[in-house]
Order: sequence, then C-alpha cells, then structure tokens
Amino acid sequence: MAGRLREPVYVEQEFSFLQVWCSNQQPLHCAFSLERYSPATAQLSCKISVRQVKGHEQILQVYTAVAEGEKEPVPFFMQTDCTVTSQTGPKAFKIPLSIRQRICATFDTANAKGKDWQLLAQKLHLDRNLGYFAKQRSPSAVILSLWEACHQDTADLDSLASALEEIGKIHSKSSPKDADEAEHDLSDIQMGGVCGLGNLAVPEGEDCAPEYTG
Repeated sequence: MAGRLREPVYVEQEFSFLQVWCSNQQPLHCAFSLERYSPATAQLSCKISVRQVKGHEQILQVYTAVAEGEKEPVPFFMQTDCTVTSQTGPKAFKIPLSIRQRICATFDTANAKGKDWQLLAQKLHLDRNLGYFAKQRSPSAVILSLWEACHQDTADLDSLASALEEIGKIHSKSSPKDADEAEHDLSDIQMGGVCGLGNLAVPEGEDCAPEYTG
C-alpha cells in the first residue's frame, strides 16, 4: 500500500459459517485501518481479496487520491476508484432479485393447501434443515440462498423451474381454475429460463411483499 504504514502488510478478517447464515445484517461488514506515514504521499493503492476457504475468490484493486488534511474515511468502494480484476464469471450466479422476491412472497405466507416454504425446501432437496428454516424471518429466502450456494451456474435455473412446476402441479389439483392458471404460468417458466421465472404468478391473497429484500 503505497504511502501507508506497511506493517502489517497482510491483514485478514474472517466470518464464520454461523455468522454468515445466522446474521440479520445484510450484508455483513468489515473494516480496516491504515496510518499515513508520509505527508508527501497523496495516493492510496491496495488490493482487497474476498474469498471462501478452498473456494472462489474475488479481487478488488483500489486506487484513490487522499487530500491533505482529510479526516473522513477513504471511500474504497466508489465505482470510479475500484475495479474488479478477478471474478468468478458464471460462478458468481445469483437468482435475480425480482424472482427471489416473488418466490418469497408466495411461499413465506402460510397456505391451507400446503403450498409453503416447507414444500419448497422438499422439492429443492433441502428439507433436512426445516427446524433451522422455521426460525428465520423469511424461510424461503434462506432456502433460496442455500440452493444458490449449491447451484453455481445460470443453467441450474432449469432445476429451480422444475421444482416450481412440481409444486404448481400439486397446487393445481385443488380446483380446475387453479389448474388452468398453473399450466399457463409454469409453461412460461419452462420456456423462458431466467426471464420466464420472472413471470412466476403469486396466487391470489399471497401478493404481499416479503420483509426480506437481499
């Protein structure tokens, strides 16, 4: 780090698995302090690496100017000052936010016909952790995050669409009207991939927005 205290050269902060999965803070934060030792130096450069143990890594290279007498924290992550030099490409897969919100709105709400987050967990083969999910503010959001961590490619959205299709077939047995609506909505999901999932219909009476937004 040019123009800064060089000891220690390498500083690391670690979040445990429980901190990541049990925290209500979205997202988790960490902070590093640097001491300026040369008044003549007005530039800051450093490298920030975010990684999982034996997992994927993202590196951010930071360059910024520090004005003389500046007392405010250096804005490390301003878009103009920070560039991503290494990323995991398709491995950085995330379920689109609009899709995540619609799924959470549908399955977090208790449903007399059994279409709830427990059925979602079952169809995504994550039903071994029902007790843990039940304690969360948005069980569906946690289920989707765990599914996301296990399926790191956009092509895996097909398996999510298939699970939703199975749930739709179970739900559609309740009435002919539900069957017609389910057939229409789920055909959109199958044909459209990511875009089709965005057309997921929230059943009548279940269109409230979830508290979870991340």
